[in-house]
Amino acid sequence: MNVEGPHDFTVQITAVSLPNSVTIESPSQQNAIIIDNDEVTVGFSQPTYTFPGGAGAVQLMLAVSGLLGVLECPVDVSIEYTDGPKAIVGMDYQPGQMTFTLSTSTANGDIISVPLDILSDTAVEGDHTFSVEVVDSDLVMPGQAATIEITDNDCEFFSICVG
Repeated sequence: MNVEGPHDFTVQITAVSLPNSVTIESPSQQNAIIIDNDEVTVGFSQPTYTFPGGAGAVQLMLAVSGLLGVLECPVDVSIEYTDGPKAIVGMDYQPGQMTFTLSTSTANGDIISVPLDILSDTAVEGDHTFSVEVVDSDLVMPGQAATIEITDNDCEFFSICVG
């Protein structure tokens, strides 16, 4: 399977006489486009990643699969994050780059690093999760999505006064 862009060509029929009185009298021309329906599968290399709150810059890994031949044109891969019940973008995590281009040198089994920042807060709130997945497109079939778990690294302090 070669993942490639569209191909176009022109069919031209010149004036001819055919059996049964069928005649094409003037040149006839038509353009045609073949749309490539091959897809490369891109998904996360593991279903769950766990990081402590405040971990800072971390990496998720995308794996390329289903590519039996070569990419004959660059292919854009987009990812999308979905907040969990307690994990909120900008408060608990900050996505990095969200679109990646697979070059024509991309091979089956290649790994792409996806940057992500796990932010720090001071709220004692327990562990929380969010998800990330590859977005479906003309040339990319989403593979495995991933759940990101942020373990709470915050503590609650209290004082006891004995009087």
